[in-house]
Amino acid sequence: MIKRTIFYMSKMLLTQLEKGEDYSCLKRTVTINILNFKYLDGESFSKSYALFEKTTMQALTELLELVFIELPKFDECKEKQMSSNETKECKISEEQVKKIHCF
Repeated sequence: MIKRTIFYMSKMLLTQLEKGEDYSCLKRTVTINILNFKYLDGESFSKSYALFEKTTMQALTELLELVFIELPKFDECKEKQMSSNETKECKISEEQVKKIHCF
């Protein structure tokens, strides 16, 4: 799934430019993968990945972002919230939505 996502993201980037066009014309590219199965480690149902320097965690660019939403984990989050009366909501934060630019 990850290799497929990277492959399709690269195609999205390639189709943005014509031969000889400047790289500054590239637009922010976000893939949103909505999965009906558990795939990634951890309990969080929504994960966002980007390019960064491994040691300092400094972002290299905001040009690329990979978002994974795992629906079974979302359902589990809702069930836990209902059974424990937690105030934490199971939703994608407004900040996460603002980061995603659809075009």
